[in-house]
Amino acid sequence: PWLSTAKHGYVTQSCLIEVANAILYKFKTGCQWSLFPVEALFSVKVLTYGAVYHHYREWSKGGKWKSVWIQLLDNYRTELDMPAQRIEKEEVITNIRANKRRDNADDILVDDELYAERYYIERTDAWVDSFRTVLNRFDTTVSSRTSWNYLAFAILLLKKISRK
Repeated sequence: PWLSTAKHGYVTQSCLIEVANAILYKFKTGCQWSLFPVEALFSVKVLTYGAVYHHYREWSKGGKWKSVWIQLLDNYRTELDMPAQRIEKEEVITNIRANKRRDNADDILVDDELYAERYYIERTDAWVDSFRTVLNRFDTTVSSRTSWNYLAFAILLLKKISRK
């Protein structure tokens, strides 16, 4: 319900669920758009890889993947392991461990709370790395890149919810 459909009376040639499944296939496998196995992914009307890419780009430019993530986050915030204040912060906190061999350690900043949460951060990074598209980085636009990350976070949250 959060992804937009065609406007001005245009009827999509294929089912949007199959388009979304094709995007998820690309996301998990990391294949290039031009090597996309469209014949295997569509049942009724086979779309070209360009048509699937068009849907992805329109949803990326329109911020639809971000809105999906925000809606899921609003609905299931209590299911997350990390505290909510870490999610809502927009600043990046540098965390540097103090060197015990150094005599003057006054200029070193250590965020002990962030260091204690390091396990959650590293685990989440490892989960995101399971999506090959995030690792391969074939996309050249910032909106595509960030959309893949929003999609990764949404899938990880949905997996966590479905286990309970």
